[in-house]
Amino acid sequence: MAKKRREKRDKQAEREAKRADEEAQLAEQGRRATTRRNVLLGIPTLTVAAGAGAWWGLESRGLTVGILVGGLLVWLALGLAFLGAGIQPRDRLRGSNIDYGRRNRR
Repeated sequence: MAKKRREKRDKQAEREAKRADEEAQLAEQGRRATTRRNVLLGIPTLTVAAGAGAWWGLESRGLTVGILVGGLLVWLALGLAFLGAGIQPRDRLRGSNIDYGRRNRR
């Protein structure tokens, strides 16, 4: 009888630990999404502000265009990096998961 209660408690503890891990993972994903959003929205904002400052403060159209194009390139590079970082790699630990490029050959 005591053994069954112990097993039941152990299973319950495992379920709670698993649930806590899942909640922690969801919280971490939320923090990452917030960071990604802030970075991807902050770069164009700072780029436009710097371009406007160069346009009105220094009255330099060439510098303004350079700042805007440079900011766009940085924003694009970071956007692609964040996009690539979110993709999970395939499981290549088992040989059956590697197709070696031979699909639909019989």
